[in-house]
Amino acid sequence: MSKELVISATPHETRVAILEDGHLCEIYIEREKEFALVGSIYKGRVTRVLPGMQSAFVDIGRDTDAFLYVSDFLENLEDYDHVPADEAKALGLKAVALIETQGDKAFDIVNDRTGPLVDRDLYITVIDRTGIMRASGFNKSLVGTNTWDAEDPDGMKFVQEFWKAVANDSKEGWLTYKFVDPVTKKLAKKRAYLRQVGDYVVTCGTYIGS
Repeated sequence: MSKELVISATPHETRVAILEDGHLCEIYIEREKEFALVGSIYKGRVTRVLPGMQSAFVDIGRDTDAFLYVSDFLENLEDYDHVPADEAKALGLKAVALIETQGDKAFDIVNDRTGPLVDRDLYITVIDRTGIMRASGFNKSLVGTNTWDAEDPDGMKFVQEFWKAVANDSKEGWLTYKFVDPVTKKLAKKRAYLRQVGDYVVTCGTYIGS
């Protein structure tokens, strides 16, 4: 893909356009006596890194820090190195141990996007037998919603499949379905490790393609 930067400047106005293969993708206009934060270039200092969200806060000298997401500087997110499945299982078992010792109190830790149960594109979800989301490291606002009939784009009711996958003596299993990758923000195949803990199924999966 060819990229081209076109700049048109007059004493009162500056226009900057970005072309990709000859097509206009972005345009910025700055006029005299106007200040535009978007599109400006800053020298900044990272003040806080959020590994679970693949993002960081950056001090750029303004009243509030800027927010930098991985997609802001990684162009080919399709080539992003996702986490191996065995690491998904390890994090899932860590959540299982926490729930077994702390019970429902562990859900606050699961819901914490900056906590120990979120790592790169890995996070935990906890769903009860009726499909109610009891905890979610992906999106805390989903807690309390009924996901029993949730379907992926291929029509798989994956929450129901979770419970089928753990209906064995080991009370654990794996399931592949499609879900939104929190890093690329695109639909991708997800390989999830599943483990039953009492009346809950704990899930933790890695994304295997966009």
